[in-house]
Amino acid sequence: MRKRGVNFGLIFLSANALITANLCAEVSFTFTRVADTNDGYMSFGPMPVRDNFWTTFSATLPNGDEVVVVKSTASAKTFVVAPAGSGFELDPRIDAQNGIAYWVRRSPSAHQIQRSNGTSSLFTLVDTTTSGFSEIIGPPVQFFGDDEVTFAAELDSGGSGVFRRTFNGGIITIIDSSGSFASFGPSVRPAHYPAVGALFSGELDAGGKAVATATSVGALLIVADTDGRIADFVGELDIKDGIVAYIANLDDGGHAVYADSDPIIDSSGPFESFEAACYRQNWFLHLAFLATTDEGGRGLFYYNHLAKHLYPIIQVGDALDGSIVTDLASSSDRDSLGTVFRATLADGRSGIYLADFVCGQGQCFGDFVGCIGSNSVDVDELIQVIQAWGRCPSDPHACPADLSPEGGDGVVNVDDLLELIAHWGPCPE
Repeated sequence: MRKRGVNFGLIFLSANALITANLCAEVSFTFTRVADTNDGYMSFGPMPVRDNFWTTFSATLPNGDEVVVVKSTASAKTFVVAPAGSGFELDPRIDAQNGIAYWVRRSPSAHQIQRSNGTSSLFTLVDTTTSGFSEIIGPPVQFFGDDEVTFAAELDSGGSGVFRRTFNGGIITIIDSSGSFASFGPSVRPAHYPAVGALFSGELDAGGKAVATATSVGALLIVADTDGRIADFVGELDIKDGIVAYIANLDDGGHAVYADSDPIIDSSGPFESFEAACYRQNWFLHLAFLATTDEGGRGLFYYNHLAKHLYPIIQVGDALDGSIVTDLASSSDRDSLGTVFRATLADGRSGIYLADFVCGQGQCFGDFVGCIGSNSVDVDELIQVIQAWGRCPSDPHACPADLSPEGGDGVVNVDDLLELIAHWGPCPE
């Protein structure tokens, strides 16, 4: 695979600065500054969350207050979660869905799961002083409704488990340590497929560790364990449409990013280790991950699982926002065609940035479904030709099914169908 450096062209700078990076012929990204330390923040938490139109992040203010900020292009709401001197500390791992943020704050006497709302109010969903829990282990993750979260916790009575707080305040036990698991966490995700439940990591009674899904009706599925090639699990888990993504340390000293039981990419190639991964399935299967390369570089990368192509997004040493990147941290990401990251810059600033695909050509002529194709001309493209039949919109980029003649003629008709059939099948090597 050919690697290419990042060439930045500054388009404009404002409160949300948009910067364009051309990475390779097949795909490019735009970068948008969400916030930086010039905006009155001292520092940012390690895991911002991107959720459609909103970006949520944790930060520390100059007065010592720890806050959660929910920001869109139109507004920003700041929630003071752990005021300076209050005795509370904010867990930097947060979650967000539909503009609502979720977090854990801890003091010596209490752990609380809280959420924001559309104003400046905070709601406490779980409090260890009243709920029978002694410790909230992992970050809460939004379930279905605004008041529903999935989380791991230890019990006052002993033992631990994975639980769901329902919309009416009830607590459902999804799985606890009375079974084959001795402990749980710290990473927990809701799992809606194939049944409602949770995805979690934990230690087994028999020894070793596992990643598994469970439901409140008792169904347990071990996704992966440390019996075979895997030595340990690292970082946060992710799940989308039943596909589980995680990072593993291997018995041979290597590292790999997995989707279910299959290693998607490992340290036998250009990477030495992986720090964070986020798996998404929408237009195509793709994986965003933070990694260290064999040459000692560090960067954020995208891997197109269908096309088996790897694309650098941004790396330490690249230009960004008028400066140079000196450090990166990745995200908990709910968006389908982009990601969010934290960057430290050589001019002393630290900031939260969005990276978005600029959709372009697929892997070969006619491979146009998905942002950068699927490495095949097939029924997906055929459906798009049929749906686009007739005159194209005025924007030619909105009419990828206009294949013939070269450059298009403003209409999708039998000529385009014949051109598609002529290129049918897997893209050539």
